[in-house]
Parts: sequence; C-alpha cells; structure tokens
Amino acid sequence: IVATGICHTDEHVLDGNFPEVDFPVILGHEGAGIVESIGQGVTSVKPGDKVILFPLPQCGECSFCLNPDSNYCLKSQ
Repeated sequence: IVATGICHTDEHVLDGNFPEVDFPVILGHEGAGIVESIGQGVTSVKPGDKVILFPLPQCGECSFCLNPDSNYCLKSQ
C-alpha cells in the first residue's frame, strides 16, 4: 500500500449514519499500491503493477469491466 484515505462514506459511518455498523471498524477502503508478488494462477497483474483497492467485485467481462475508464461492474448492481 502506497496511500490510503478515508472517503465521505467513512465520514458517514463516524457520524453514526449507518447504525448497522458495529464498532470498532477499520475505515479507509480507498487506497493504491504496487504489486510486490503474486500467487499461483494470478494472471491479471504482475509484480510492479500499480493497483487501486476497490470494494466491489468485478466480473471482467461486462462492458463496464472492459472499459478502461470505468470501474463499476454491471453484475454488482
């Protein structure tokens, strides 16, 4: 991890706007890093690649996943 941040949604958690969230909680799901190593069968990244943390799964096949300017998967709706 090179950098991480607390987003506006995390601020809502701290303000108590999500009563279903139990404390303690780890905030800061936004971040960026550089891949140091990969496991067996990993083909989508390689050591040295810059990556972002993203809390939604991606299918890798829909029009949004295949668009380099998008990061929202149709299947995660």
